Amino acid sequence: MADARSRIVAAAIAELGNTDPSRYWVDVLDPPQANPRDGNGKPLSWCGACHLYCIHQGAPETRRVKWIPGLGFVGPMKLRTTKTPRPGDTAYRAKGQHYATIIDVGDGWITTCDGNSVERDGCRIIRYGVVAKHERTPISEWTAFYDIGPLIGEP
Repeated sequence: MADARSRIVAAAIAELGNTDPSRYWVDVLDPPQANPRDGNGKPLSWCGACHLYCIHQGAPETRRVKWIPGLGFVGPMKLRTTKTPRPGDTAYRAKGQHYATIIDVGDGWITTCDGNSVERDGCRIIRYGVVAKHERTPISEWTAFYDIGPLIGEP
């Protein structure tokens, strides 16, 4: 099912520059909500919702997988961690509890599409709260990688 991974990557790339997370939330929450908020009325961070939305777009059979506020989806779905991430897999950084879609993998690095991120031009910040591409980030900067293979029918 390498084709599903390619479609997930294409879906993530298609989201670059988006600043409106409402379609992600409507897609991944049950019941659908356009702008969910935490107990204090603050909008929920949407990096994981963006990633799960891209999985849904690339692999429609995964639409049964929903985001659980406060838990996400990798834990409830019991996704296994991997030391050899592949395109389409989930990158997770504990600092800031951040999720991203892996779109390329190299020797010791990954490139990701990150929802609710920062867009930069070199060292200059262009804007916050956007789907942005982060090139060749060292693997060591991430806490864990989760294999989406079981969700898309891979062994």
